[in-house]
Amino acid sequence: MKWLNAWVIIWLSLFTSDTFYCKANEHIPLTDHWQFKYKDQWLATHIPSSIHTDLFSYKLIDDPYYGDNEKKLQWIEQQSWEYRTNFIMDQKTLDQDHIELVFKGLDTYAAVYLNEQLILQAQNMFREWRVDCKAILQPGQNQLRIVFFPAASLADSLVKASPYALPGEERVMVRKAQFHFGWDFAPRFATCGIWQPVFLETWNGVRITHLRIDQKKLEKENASLRACFTLESDKEQEITLSIEDTQQKFKLGKGITTKSLDFTVKKPKLWWCNGLGDAFMYSFSGKVLVEGTEMDETVVKTGLRSIELIQQPDSMGTGFYFKLNGLPIFMKGANLVPMDVFQNRVTDENYKHLVDNAKKSNFNMLRVWGGGIYQPDLFYELCDENGIMVWQDFMFACGMYPFDTSFLNNVRKEAQYQVRRLCNHPCMALWCGNNEISEGWHHWDWQDAFSTDQRKEIWNGYQKLFNQLLPEEVAANSTTTYWESSPKLGRGDPRHQFEGDSHYWGIWHDGEPFDMFEKKVPRFMTEFGFESYPDVKTLEQIAPKAGLQLNTNLLMAHQKQTKGDSTIYDYMKKEFKLPSDFENFIYLNQVLQAGGIMKGIEAHRRSKPYCMGSIYWQLNDCWPAASWSGIDYYGKWKALHYFVKKSFEPILISSAVKKDSLQIYLINDNFVPCKGKLALTWMNLSGKESKKEFWEVSIPSSSSQKIKTIRIDTLLKDGIIYMELTDGKNLIADKIYYTAKTKDLPLEKIHLQCHVKPVKDGFELSLTATKLVKNIDLDAAEPGWFSDNYFDMLPNKKYIIRFTPEHAVSELNVTYKSIVDTY
Repeated sequence: MKWLNAWVIIWLSLFTSDTFYCKANEHIPLTDHWQFKYKDQWLATHIPSSIHTDLFSYKLIDDPYYGDNEKKLQWIEQQSWEYRTNFIMDQKTLDQDHIELVFKGLDTYAAVYLNEQLILQAQNMFREWRVDCKAILQPGQNQLRIVFFPAASLADSLVKASPYALPGEERVMVRKAQFHFGWDFAPRFATCGIWQPVFLETWNGVRITHLRIDQKKLEKENASLRACFTLESDKEQEITLSIEDTQQKFKLGKGITTKSLDFTVKKPKLWWCNGLGDAFMYSFSGKVLVEGTEMDETVVKTGLRSIELIQQPDSMGTGFYFKLNGLPIFMKGANLVPMDVFQNRVTDENYKHLVDNAKKSNFNMLRVWGGGIYQPDLFYELCDENGIMVWQDFMFACGMYPFDTSFLNNVRKEAQYQVRRLCNHPCMALWCGNNEISEGWHHWDWQDAFSTDQRKEIWNGYQKLFNQLLPEEVAANSTTTYWESSPKLGRGDPRHQFEGDSHYWGIWHDGEPFDMFEKKVPRFMTEFGFESYPDVKTLEQIAPKAGLQLNTNLLMAHQKQTKGDSTIYDYMKKEFKLPSDFENFIYLNQVLQAGGIMKGIEAHRRSKPYCMGSIYWQLNDCWPAASWSGIDYYGKWKALHYFVKKSFEPILISSAVKKDSLQIYLINDNFVPCKGKLALTWMNLSGKESKKEFWEVSIPSSSSQKIKTIRIDTLLKDGIIYMELTDGKNLIADKIYYTAKTKDLPLEKIHLQCHVKPVKDGFELSLTATKLVKNIDLDAAEPGWFSDNYFDMLPNKKYIIRFTPEHAVSELNVTYKSIVDTY
């Protein structure tokens, strides 16, 4: 199939010799003295960069995220942009046998000139690019210049050159972050720039281009491992490979060669996910020597573990769950989207904060969504260290992709690079081919635009990409399981609830009530969500306070769902009395979102082992906006994330109404049984108790058990059942069940007793009230983090909350609101 006209083909030529990276003899960063060209001026910048942030840094454009500036800045994506730097080469470096110029990431179409010689034409944001440049470098000053061409314009040209437009149109034609073209949580900024590091790398004689550690056998006494070396030699020679205490001689021919070396680790310590054990990491040093001289070394940090995706038929369909070290694990987590549209602004601290938030909220899995980016090395290193498993999508989402030879060859290089880059990370649980493409093709009316022959051709192209090319590269370069599409079936297929993973959007998109979460439980949930606005303090960063009202142009520029606000109101009026103003709307919106997703998570966990995963949409934001996130763009927790932290606790009390009964469950995700005393207390909103019952309970390991059934007609109309599990002294878990919806509870204005005292690294709040407080929202003038928030307070019960400020402060000023304050 002919996709490209002659003008575009030149941008799809491959000019590099290889796409793999490991430590070489010398690594020379090219981070300094960069400039970008604006009109006729050359202006200083830093690498990594993007053209939008560079222009904004010089106030040549307004803040892209402020107000409705997005639509005013679309001219930027229609132009070419130029970057350059000068660097000095000394003779010692020039005397090395091989010198390569390495680009870890160019976004996206770029012509690279070294000393005004064209050395590279790049066309994939997700690949590393390498060029042997020894012959072009010169002693003293050298110039590196990069011209970025408009990806959006080139994509449009590719569509026009095609016999028909594929679903997804322009964005699917280019290997660029798909959300850059706009999404239902993201603006359209089809930016360009040097988005990852640039450096020179030298080597002599022979080098290790890649080292993979495979587990042959993992037993209690010994771990049998295999070190798979990929080597590059510039001549025939004899070398020695070593790893730990094992050495072996090999003969190499000129070029790329693969050699393996087996070795053993005695009494191996296993890598475990968060909540189940230590995420223990080993460091293995692989070396290549020639006549006793070390020529190159690569150090691999990895963990020893087994991760399996189990799919076995049963009486209800086909199971879908992960085994870690031979044990079935219920996966708890969220979808990760890019942390900024402009990735160069994301810092190491941002990543540390994000993964730390996941860990402290009882996550054991994050899904890297296929419409964004492959995350940088640091993200996976942090997941390794913190026991967070990764469901990794390839970067394809919600569209059908080209399948001509040039496109597929480009994707193959991308897949080789990314799979090899990530293959040693113990956090890697799964490679998934794409996001929602199988579902879209079969159930979203995409096929209606095509003839029968075209449909066949497009679907055959899908098979080539997602059932041939990508699984081949995963199998050749890692031991990680491959899964074709998330979800593979989709809601239009009646089997979606009984096999595979599921994206359930009946709630939100179809307007189904939150109670449907309890009726439509899949084998493994990889997407479900509900939208909310971020905190007013976040919104004040993007609009003047006067513009912070629903349906204003400034705010609607940050609400990418056409019917988003009306959908929120439709759900809100079913649960709450409508709020008195915009700030109260945001507060109720967040509580609404949190309660709905909590209902879904608990339904999934109660259904264990039928359902073995609850991964909600979405963890974070890429800009300040209305979205499905639990943590906003500036890192502030919404009500959702506080609720999720509790819903993912390893031991949970959960309840659900089925027919005429309230059913109470105890859930234990630990691999040791739990014994304790369960107390149920019936009371009114003033705390007056009418009944109390106790049971000695034993919860088996890794289980969900129904403990108690209570007839609904025996409950107080406007009452509470407080459920408390203790070990005799300490609280293990608790839960409040309400016999009426929040809007029907006779809530009263309360006076909160709040005592604040300074403690190490922050403050301690002691809170009490004489009547029920529903969803108290604590707010501090100083930025920081509350250990709990948006929680319910029982009458006359003391609650101790920690506040950790971002910066040291001498005193804490706290304000609060609750549901009744919104009326």
